[in-house]
Amino acid sequence: LYFMLILFPAYDEDTLRYHLAISKKINNGTFYINTWIDYMIIGGHEFINAFSLRLKFEKISSFSNFIYLIFILLSNIHIKDKYKIGSGFNSIYLIIASPYLTSLLSSQKFFLFPCYIVTYSLAYLYLEKKNINFKILLMLLFLNIFCVIIKFTFLPYLGILGLWSLYIIKSFKGRLIYIMCGIIFLSLCYLPIYIIKYKIYGDPFLVLFSLNPENLNWFYEYRDLLSNIRMDYTDRVDNEVYKNFLIPIKLIMPLTISDISKTLGLGLLFIFSINFKENKNLKYLIFLFIISVISLQTFQSRWFLPLLILVSIFANVSKFPFLLNLLKVSLIPLIAIIAPLSVLTFLISFKVLDKKIILNDLLNSHHKFIYKINTNYKNVNIYSNINDNYNLDNIIPVYYPKFVVKFDKSYYERKKNKTKYVLWRKNGKVPADVFIQDYVKCENFEKIEEFEYNSRRIYFIKGLRIVTLYKLNC
Repeated sequence: LYFMLILFPAYDEDTLRYHLAISKKINNGTFYINTWIDYMIIGGHEFINAFSLRLKFEKISSFSNFIYLIFILLSNIHIKDKYKIGSGFNSIYLIIASPYLTSLLSSQKFFLFPCYIVTYSLAYLYLEKKNINFKILLMLLFLNIFCVIIKFTFLPYLGILGLWSLYIIKSFKGRLIYIMCGIIFLSLCYLPIYIIKYKIYGDPFLVLFSLNPENLNWFYEYRDLLSNIRMDYTDRVDNEVYKNFLIPIKLIMPLTISDISKTLGLGLLFIFSINFKENKNLKYLIFLFIISVISLQTFQSRWFLPLLILVSIFANVSKFPFLLNLLKVSLIPLIAIIAPLSVLTFLISFKVLDKKIILNDLLNSHHKFIYKINTNYKNVNIYSNINDNYNLDNIIPVYYPKFVVKFDKSYYERKKNKTKYVLWRKNGKVPADVFIQDYVKCENFEKIEEFEYNSRRIYFIKGLRIVTLYKLNC
């Protein structure tokens, strides 16, 4: 079922807004045309997708996520056999019973690979202690640098690995070679991103920090805004103490039905099954994993996935048979949810059924009206705040416009001579009339059409949204 699920059409907003959308622009020669603020967080992920799209293979990220799910199982079995620790085959229940895995496998986020690398790199250092070859330390360093290039959220793990490796390396010469190799490899990998960010923002190290004084009036405000977005029920909680109190709870169980696919699950509770008496220093490694997330100052549940993988490596699941059985039972409703989608996706992949059955009839997704927009308004530029810059043609993406105009004051206004339509989703942030009048500087516009679609991947949970098409008469 999980394998069939990776064939699911790209659906999550991050994938459609920038992971695949930016990759598409890399390939079609429009990379620097009509950019949007997501370019600030561009990484190796988008270049991997661009290469994959060249090969007509859109799902490289979901395939890699599935492959590394298998690697987790094989690695834990190997660790159980070699080091006599963990639960071997049974450890996989901690991962496959995680509701978040369903969301991850059906997305095009290149995420399980870096989670695997950072977790097993540090687990290897812990298990092997000091008997580690220098070449292996360099290989682990290069792999972890690559993970940071994919997603900057893995930077704390690179810091832990680097300091730990320097402790293991005893000679001054060895440490110097290790540091220099790391700096050179990091510089080479980051160079394309450096050039892109400097050309667009005049600031090559966004989203980490700003060196350009002209960006200080918006960058840190925008970064703080992103850090506070948790994409779950806690976004509606104003009390910071209560909001942070809910973090460990939301990792284990959903706070609302719509948070099901964002929950790591009961597997995290097996952290209490780890034998800390025989592995005294392991608690410090677990603490460092938690600190790695805290240091990011962003508490979306997915950033704790490396912690769940680490727990799966060392947990003794037989210590809590009731919890293990509960984990197995929790797979039943999870399978009930994904089985219909998996089977339909499989049939569609082999041309037995039309893809529109899932996207339009079952899910009532945004693909239905996007097809209509692309057909009826072909070769017409459209301002759009729909989080699908991948499937929509000829659009000028509108994403956090109040920050965009702080570093490019007339960005939207100067495009209005060649742009006569606005496709707008009611999202409560910037109303359509405010955008048109204050950002585009157009006073005369009219409503043309209105569309309704379901924004949820879990098809029986309706998240209806309204999208309106306006025409500019100015």
